[in-house]
Amino acid sequence: MDKSVPWSGLQENAYTLLDDCPSIRRTQKNGWFLLEAKHDTTVYAFLSIMGIEEKVIQPIGYPAFSAGAFMELWINSTDNEPYFKLLYHKNGLEDILHPITHFIDGCIDTVYCKLEIFRKLADRTRPDEKMEEGAE
Repeated sequence: MDKSVPWSGLQENAYTLLDDCPSIRRTQKNGWFLLEAKHDTTVYAFLSIMGIEEKVIQPIGYPAFSAGAFMELWINSTDNEPYFKLLYHKNGLEDILHPITHFIDGCIDTVYCKLEIFRKLADRTRPDEKMEEGAE
């Protein structure tokens, strides 16, 4: 994986995956795409969808109020395939972003994981209808 190549060109696919998650902020600038989840309940829900909440949050419970989860998207310059990297900010007492991608099933022992794994996890938990329609 060439770390110097940010993910670009597939932003629409990522936005489509995240259309039903209005509380998760998405930023795109100069070819970079950043997903961040803030607030303890949103962070916990995101980690739960990834299937790693019990591996990341120690002791088992909710994240600290100042915790955050971040997702970076990359293109591998070798195979030209999209990959993602998950990072976790534990609390306001430290400024370290801990890599947590390796906790995800299908991504064990890797820093970067194929975007297809994220798609499968998102599809498994995505509601069948848009949130606005289900609320009516």
